Amino acid sequence: EFVEWAGKKVVLLELDFPRNTQLPAELKTQNEQLQKQFGIRGFPTVLFLDGDGKQVGQLGYKAGGPANWIKLAEEQMTPKAAAAASDGEWLTNYDEAIAKAKKEKKVVIADFTGSDWCGWCIKLKDEVFSKPEFKEWAKDNAVLLELDFPRNKKLPEDLKKQNDKLQQQFKIEGFPTVVYLDGTGKELGRGGYVAGGPEAWIAAAEKEAKIKPKGKKAKKDKK
Repeated sequence: EFVEWAGKKVVLLELDFPRNTQLPAELKTQNEQLQKQFGIRGFPTVLFLDGDGKQVGQLGYKAGGPANWIKLAEEQMTPKAAAAASDGEWLTNYDEAIAKAKKEKKVVIADFTGSDWCGWCIKLKDEVFSKPEFKEWAKDNAVLLELDFPRNKKLPEDLKKQNDKLQQQFKIEGFPTVVYLDGTGKELGRGGYVAGGPEAWIAAAEKEAKIKPKGKKAKKDKK
């Protein structure tokens, strides 16, 4: 089923890192360069690239056989998914967010949230993250990463494990907690809910994470 689907939809590229066989030197060099370029930290990682080599999605192992994997792959390949990966929408995969931040020299805004029960989390989303001013600023300056801990809905098991691990790693004790990270995963600072809407929140984030704004806001500040 996979072979039939792939023949119609994609070009397959294997980038191997074997331990018991030796690759030709040029192939080994190529694979290592691409691993570094895309910030690959674990295997398997499957990237979806467009014809310009731009990443539009990412997957790994998914239980459920070819049908389930193909379904998830096609979701990654939609124009909406591609736009989400590049235009200030929220990612949920930590490794993808870090790799994107490194490539684009941006800060990761990692929002540890309880999306369906935490009142302050909901206020932060409604008053700041959902506003056009924030989205415009984030598109130029940040990679957005949502790390959710819902009570009334079930996350995919791999996503839940990732979020639980990151909660322990960063010692998150309450929600919302916003952690600012650089392209290596190093913590730059923390924030949370800030009253005053997008402008106040952005000002606090820029100060805490030492973000030098780009885009329209930078031009406005320069004036």
